[in-house]
Amino acid sequence: GRKGNRFSIDLKVADIYDSEDTRVDKLFREFTAASLGKINKDFEIRSLKKEDLISSLIGIIGENIGTIATLMAENYRLKNIVFCGGFLLENKPLKQILSLLCKFKKKKAIFLKNSEYCGAIGALLFNNK
Repeated sequence: GRKGNRFSIDLKVADIYDSEDTRVDKLFREFTAASLGKINKDFEIRSLKKEDLISSLIGIIGENIGTIATLMAENYRLKNIVFCGGFLLENKPLKQILSLLCKFKKKKAIFLKNSEYCGAIGALLFNNK
């Protein structure tokens, strides 16, 4: 996903609204309007790069996780959101997506070091109850 360009196949808000349109926040322009939105009947499927598709899928996953996390944080009036897990390990694109969503929602994204062990530690603690 790191080498891919998701916006060769995903449609950005900036692709829809003119840059002079003041109704749309500058940061919001960077968000996805439609995942895989540039794939239509005229799209040359042979031109689709595996890296771009992987990048798009990471975007879909990241935007869903980030949206749920920021909505839950708003629900509980939290300012910080802690993200952890093996999927974040060396996954700079995912971290960027989560950070961007948090910034837009005025939340602070926190990424734990060695977070790939959080699930195992949680399972161990749960089992020792």
